[in-house]
Amino acid sequence: MEYCFKNKNKNYEIYIWKYDKDCNIKGANCCSSCTMLSKKYNYPIYTFDENMNRRSAIVDNPQVSLCYIIKN
Repeated sequence: MEYCFKNKNKNYEIYIWKYDKDCNIKGANCCSSCTMLSKKYNYPIYTFDENMNRRSAIVDNPQVSLCYIIKN
C-alpha cells in the first residue's frame, strides 16, 4: 500500500484476502489504519466474498490492527 500512496497513480486497485486451513481464499476487512489511509488518498481496497465476487474491504466500524493492540 505504501508503494501505491507514494506513486500517486490512481489506476491502482488494492486487493486483500486471507486463506483458510484448506488454502481457500476468504474475504478480509481493512483495519482502522488502512481504512483511514484509503479514505485519505482515495484508493479503493477490495476483497472477495464467498462466491469470489469482488466487494469493498472497507467497513463502517473497522477493527484495530493486532500490532496496535500489542503495542498499547
